[in-house]
This record gives sequence, C-alpha cells and structure tokens, in this order.
Amino acid sequence: MKHWLKHILTIVLLLVEMALQAQIISVQSKLSSDSMMIGDQLFYTLHVDAAQELSFRMPVLTDTLSRDIEVLAPYGADTSMNVEGRRIIEHSYVITGFEEGLQMIPSQKVIYSLNGIEDTARSMPLMIQVYAPAVDTSQQIKPIKPPVNTPLTFREILPWTALGIAIMLVAVIIYVLIKRYRQRRRDPEAFSLKPQEPAHIEA
Repeated sequence: MKHWLKHILTIVLLLVEMALQAQIISVQSKLSSDSMMIGDQLFYTLHVDAAQELSFRMPVLTDTLSRDIEVLAPYGADTSMNVEGRRIIEHSYVITGFEEGLQMIPSQKVIYSLNGIEDTARSMPLMIQVYAPAVDTSQQIKPIKPPVNTPLTFREILPWTALGIAIMLVAVIIYVLIKRYRQRRRDPEAFSLKPQEPAHIEA
C-alpha cells in the first residue's frame, strides 16, 4: 500500500511541477501541414509564451531538424506582448524532406533562467508524412523533352539593340579622335591657332 502511495505522490508532484512551469513558460511547435510530397516546402514554427521577468534562449536551428528533415532558411522572427504582459516569441523556418515515410521532428528545448536558477522547457515532438510521387511502372519511360523555342519579344530585343548602338557610337567617336590625333601629328600647323588680323586691317 505504501508503495502505491509513493507512486501516486510522485505523479501528483510531477503534474504540479508541469502546471507551475506552464505558468512560467510554454513552448509549442507547429507545422503548416502534417504531410508533404518529397522536395516540397513547409513552415515550421516555434512558439514561446513566457513571463515577462523570465530570461531564456531560443534554440538555434541551422541546417537540419532531424536526420531526414532539412532546414532551408529562417522565414521570420516575431516578438510581441499579450494582454497579460507576457512575451510571445515566434521563430519560423522553411523546411523540406527527401525521404519517404513518416518522419519525426524532435522536441525543441528552451533554456530559461529565473532567480538565478536554470531549467529547460521542451516542445512536443511532431510527426510529418512525406509522400513520394506515384510512378506508373507499366508505362514506357519517355525521353527528355527538348527545349521549347519561343519567339523573342520587342522588350527582350530592345536592351541589346540599345547596347549595340551605344557601342557603335563609342567606336565612331574613338575613330574620329584617333584620326584627328594622327593628322595633328603629321601637320601641326594646320591645327595651330592663327592670330586674327585686326578689324581695321581686314576692312
């Protein structure tokens, strides 16, 4: 009888501790969908609801969430306060998977500190179903399609036409300058400024 009573007290204490921790900090994770095709992209969000006086560190997710779920890039981070004065922080990530089957995203831990005492809060693990595209093996494998030729539009041609005209103008200007430079070297007197006759002598 004492043995059962000890277990019951342990369970009660754990439930009380979880309830108290939930009042201090709550960590949740969620997915934009519970399934995807191989190579598709989903949003994974980590949501933390914490008391204002609490200090904590968000987990750093770099390139993987699990062995078969990859993190492509961070999507955004948002911090706000709710009506009760609690801090709400959300970090979102773009994820993908290339392994077919039911994949598990492990829980994420948030280390927090209160009155100099550190503890850890965790999110619940998530499950995601990754599907492979259906392939009809009874059909013959088709060759790769050649590139599709599409006609050029005026908008596509215009920048190249303007660039060609600009290059031609620069070439003509350079040619004229070189030609004048060579003529000046052969006959410098032809390009020298001659003193003008006074107006009364010309008259």
